[in-house]
Amino acid sequence: MSFFRRDKSSPPKRGAFGRGLDEEHAWKNFGGLTIDEAYLKFCEYPECYQEDFMFMGSKAFIFYFPVIEKYLKEIVPEDDTDDCEADIIGKALEFQLNEIYKENEEWILDRMRLLCDSVLK
Repeated sequence: MSFFRRDKSSPPKRGAFGRGLDEEHAWKNFGGLTIDEAYLKFCEYPECYQEDFMFMGSKAFIFYFPVIEKYLKEIVPEDDTDDCEADIIGKALEFQLNEIYKENEEWILDRMRLLCDSVLK
């Protein structure tokens, strides 16, 4: 079963990830993966992949946003000190906001707000 998507587009091409070492790392980890494949990969080792969402280009981030959305909604903390990488993922959301505004992708801003509200509860 696939995640909710606004459209049925295929995974973003290399250029959507941007240029630079961090962007190259994000491409190496997630480039060409479907949402479902990316989610399975992320869940294998989230502490390793979390920063990729901060540095991938906004078009790639928007495509792969359902990965972190589903992860944060479904993960169960091991104890009171386990933030399940929510802190770093929150920084990735913050980092991406300026680019998302430039892309005029308001639909995802609403989903980001809902996700933040959900995590804060």
